Amino acid sequence: DFAIGNVTGLDRPFTLDVILRDDLVDTCIDGRRTLITRRPGRLATGRLFLFARGGAVRFEAVVVRPLQG
Repeated sequence: DFAIGNVTGLDRPFTLDVILRDDLVDTCIDGRRTLITRRPGRLATGRLFLFARGGAVRFEAVVVRPLQG
């Protein structure tokens, strides 16, 4: 129910950075577009799901690590 509209270049490889802390989601697409939102009560599952709507996708080199400091 949250999206970043009109992002170009999604038809070629790009880097996706997602930072989750408490109820905060900070997402950056290829260093170009950012979405920051709060998701109260929705981040406590301990699981991460990646998906694409309306297209094909391949996820490679996925790295999950805890925040430092």
